[in-house]
Amino acid sequence: MAKSGCATASLASPPVVNDGQWHHIIFEAGGKAGILTIFIDGKQDASGSGLGADASLANKADLYVGGTPQGHNRRGTICFMRIARGMLADAKTTIDELYAREFKGPFR
Repeated sequence: MAKSGCATASLASPPVVNDGQWHHIIFEAGGKAGILTIFIDGKQDASGSGLGADASLANKADLYVGGTPQGHNRRGTICFMRIARGMLADAKTTIDELYAREFKGPFR
């Protein structure tokens, strides 16, 4: 979910990922088109309207991943998490290149 001021946008992923297997998940919010996108295991899973191209995701609020302050928590382990200021296109890469590097990279 993304929120800017009073406006909110959310995107759900249809597949089940709590199957006991490791999954690579990327969520992008923003970009010139203001689109929300979810990638699971190197493939685009879902995409939808976001907050708009001029919406700011900057804030001073707490960020919760895998749970809420009310105690609604997801089961599972997060092995690695990175929050980036840009999107894949800003890094001049694609999900295919990123996924291949992470799993078949130069040191594997």
